[in-house]
Amino acid sequence: MENSGPKPNAITFRHLSLGCLKAGLMKEALKTLNLGMDLTTTTSVRKSTPWLETTFSIFEIFTERGDVENGEKFFEELKKANYTWHTFVYNTLIKAYVFKARIYDPNLLRRMILGGSRPDSETYSLLRLVDQFQVGVLNMSFFKSLSISIFLLISLIFTSTHAATFDVRNNCPYTVWAAAVPGGGQRLDNGQTWQINVPAGTKQARIWPRTNCNFDGAGRGICQTGDCNGLLQCQGFGVPPNTLAEYALNQFNNLDFFDISLVDGFNVPLEFSPTSGGCQGIRCTADINGQCPNELKAPGGCNNPCTVFKTDQYCCNSGNCGPTDYSRFFKDRCPDAYSYPKDDQTSTFTCLGGGDYRVVFCP
Repeated sequence: MENSGPKPNAITFRHLSLGCLKAGLMKEALKTLNLGMDLTTTTSVRKSTPWLETTFSIFEIFTERGDVENGEKFFEELKKANYTWHTFVYNTLIKAYVFKARIYDPNLLRRMILGGSRPDSETYSLLRLVDQFQVGVLNMSFFKSLSISIFLLISLIFTSTHAATFDVRNNCPYTVWAAAVPGGGQRLDNGQTWQINVPAGTKQARIWPRTNCNFDGAGRGICQTGDCNGLLQCQGFGVPPNTLAEYALNQFNNLDFFDISLVDGFNVPLEFSPTSGGCQGIRCTADINGQCPNELKAPGGCNNPCTVFKTDQYCCNSGNCGPTDYSRFFKDRCPDAYSYPKDDQTSTFTCLGGGDYRVVFCP
């Protein structure tokens, strides 16, 4: 191709590697993919339909082979392009774990819900199979014996239709401009409370504190931490560093999923607690700003290392990463909170749906 004039671009290499995979030429496919990875690709190309469909086809072949490592790598690429809101993408990944690799991973559902994709009946049936790994009874006869009626039964889940109320209170000795998606924003002086009503079934939602803000009468301005495009009434997520209270309501088995995340760094101590159902609350109240490593320090807060270094080691872009010295800095001080993107097992909490919640700044 190069000899005839035009040079191959990244999508050309991707199409060639897909052909190699379909032909069973795994080594050649991986080599071709790596050649394409070295080429610069614009965001618009990576979000285009041809690119995403080709990437999904590659992802699907890896998962069909039980190659979880490469499957996760291309899953993360699809996730970056917001393609994983499609339920079938997550289901394809789950199938790789269940049918091919036979790996028990209890965090698959949490990843799916917090990632913004709603489980369907196929998801529930697959997760039922995942649960069998835990008790050691998974075998091929079990797969064959599962009837369609069981699959349908799993998918018939009663969910609450009532909105959840979130009381957001500022106990800090300074003003905090609370932000929420959904919800907007509100200035909170010491002792003030803001109430948000959130519809049942809401997912990929968050509440966070903003500090040192200045807004005009039209609600436009800027915040030192947690700024959301210069708006008092936030329509999108905030700029790091900011401490996050994240949640998804009335999901699998009518459970609410909630967590405190330091993946976007830290700016204000925070408590996140259910106010009904007897469920455990969580908090992050350490002096992280005062103890922040010099390389992570930011005006008004402490950055997560991904924000500073932007490497796969800290950002988990490939889907294959673990704790680091920096993530341990956060985890040691706030053991209930997410310290890096794959910190699911000790950082996601659940409560029966239909209840209300309290978020407190400086508890």
